Formats: sequence, C-alpha cells, structure tokens
Amino acid sequence: MTPPNADDPGHLERRGELRPPNPQDALDPAAFESGMARLVEILVADEVAQLDHLHIVILRSSLTTQFVGPFPDAIAAACAAEVEIQTNEQLAEEDRLCITVAPLLSPSPS
Repeated sequence: MTPPNADDPGHLERRGELRPPNPQDALDPAAFESGMARLVEILVADEVAQLDHLHIVILRSSLTTQFVGPFPDAIAAACAAEVEIQTNEQLAEEDRLCITVAPLLSPSPS
C-alpha cells in the first residue's frame, strides 16, 4: 500500500497548504508562529494518514539491523514491537537492541 501522494512530494504546495515563505513573515512573530502551527498540522495529518498503511519493526544492535513484518497497520506493528521490547529488557545492557516502528513506503522512482 502506498500512502496518499507518496510519489508526489509537491502535493501539499499544490493543494495550497504549503506556500513558499514570505521574507516579511520573518519579521512578524505572529506570522511565524502561525506558519509553524500550520506546518505542525500538515505533518501530523500526513503521519495520521500513514497509520493505516503497512508498517515494519526495526531491530538495531551495534552489529546488525533486522526488519520484522510487514504488519497491516501501525497498531499491529506497535504490538509486535512491544513483544520485542519485553524480550529486549531481559538482555544484558550491552546486548540490548534499539527497537523502532516505521511505515513501509513504496520505493522512490529513480
């Protein structure tokens, strides 16, 4: 599954949600704050849209990286990560893994 508009990095600008910065806005703290709030809204909306897409669990040690999945959505991947975390906590400190959940995106066109 491909997230909506994943192959189109300019989709936010064309929808009018993201505009090039106005140099005058840098001088206006209210405009800057409003722009930052809008940017956060856009980023959160994109992240929420990805929750229903395929996700993987990434297990990293100092020597290797493993990928587990794909899982049908973020919740299923988070549940699998929780099992890995519980197992990980039983290991010696130096053997513990860094465990992350990430969306599985389609490859970028070359």
